[in-house]
Amino acid sequence: MRIYRGFEFEPVEITVPQDGHVDASPVRWIDMPFRGWYSGHTHIHTTDVGLPVQYNRFWPLVTRAEDLGVSSILTLQGERETHSIYADEYPMGPLKSHSTPEHLITYGEEYRNNPYGHLALLGLDELILPVSSGSLGEIGGPDYPPNQFILERAWSQGATTIGAHFGHYIMGDDPVMSSWPSTGFELPVNVALGNVHLAEIYGAGGQEEIWYKLLNSGFDLPATAGPDWVIKDAPRAYVYLGHTTFSVDNWLEGLRHGRSFITKGPMLFFSLDGTMPGGKIHYASRPKKVTVHASALTPEGSQPVEIVVNGEVVARGTDLKQTIELTDSAWVAARTEGAHSNPVYVTLEGRPRASADDASIFIKITERLEEWVETKGLFETSAQKESVLNVLKEGRLVFENIIRRTENLGE
Repeated sequence: MRIYRGFEFEPVEITVPQDGHVDASPVRWIDMPFRGWYSGHTHIHTTDVGLPVQYNRFWPLVTRAEDLGVSSILTLQGERETHSIYADEYPMGPLKSHSTPEHLITYGEEYRNNPYGHLALLGLDELILPVSSGSLGEIGGPDYPPNQFILERAWSQGATTIGAHFGHYIMGDDPVMSSWPSTGFELPVNVALGNVHLAEIYGAGGQEEIWYKLLNSGFDLPATAGPDWVIKDAPRAYVYLGHTTFSVDNWLEGLRHGRSFITKGPMLFFSLDGTMPGGKIHYASRPKKVTVHASALTPEGSQPVEIVVNGEVVARGTDLKQTIELTDSAWVAARTEGAHSNPVYVTLEGRPRASADDASIFIKITERLEEWVETKGLFETSAQKESVLNVLKEGRLVFENIIRRTENLGE
């Protein structure tokens, strides 16, 4: 038998005796809360796939067994025959009756439309209806509203908004599908219009490449982790709170600002000129030499790390301390096998980050969704279709402006 307790404890392997009685205590190899870091995830479902099996009542035990600081349980709507609403037995927000000071449970919503994308919404005052649209909503229901309208409603409630399964299946030439697999063709537009706080990169279907390209385009977009349906040793985010009180609100605030790293096990530490992930630094001249510190710890010791600048690896090493030169404004992050920090954003001479090549990719992605809306999307009125197309056009114009900006910068 192998016994786990999250990432901060070493697994224990034992042989089960004849009487079946097991007495074992996993040993903590690192105490992240002591260092000011608190774990959690932003996307989990407590129903069995396709069946209304509620194991919410077991979740207080699960949070302790997995040593999860924050557990974000998402209400969602089923599909096909059932169309039930799952995990809606508690209101949105922190579930204080089932939480402990070290293990907090909060309820949010996953809004789903397969062509547009799935959204994880945390910190809502109330559930946003409909919970799904298109083929995941009512049978034969419209592909309306667009995700942008849902995000605007979530922002009006002060929620934290996350692009789930970020970038899933939107690269390449595969056709836009109404049903499965879930995709996220509208998500770049939502980022461009400023209504997505976080990209779910570790979890079910998150695409690091898409995240990098949006960062290159000039958007400050932190990453998060959400396991979706799987919990054992599932990826999670660690948020730095320092001496700030550990609470759901404070944890989400730190996550929104990118004071965090995502991990499948290793503990990753990174700073640039003393600034931690999520920080923004402005220097008056370029090029600029900066000093990076990065290390990745596991129960077996340190493992190699890489320093990434605008998506390119510029340094490698173990327990790295190195000076690198930036020739222009950039995002800089550390990564290792199984973990990735959020970036530090460095601006030189006030120049914005921008990439014409990457912006062009998102224009093509948006045009593919526009074609699908025109030819295959289901709408009850022409006004519904037109409003979706207007959202996509508005987002596409942002990417077109990025291309013009690079021309002005001399790229």
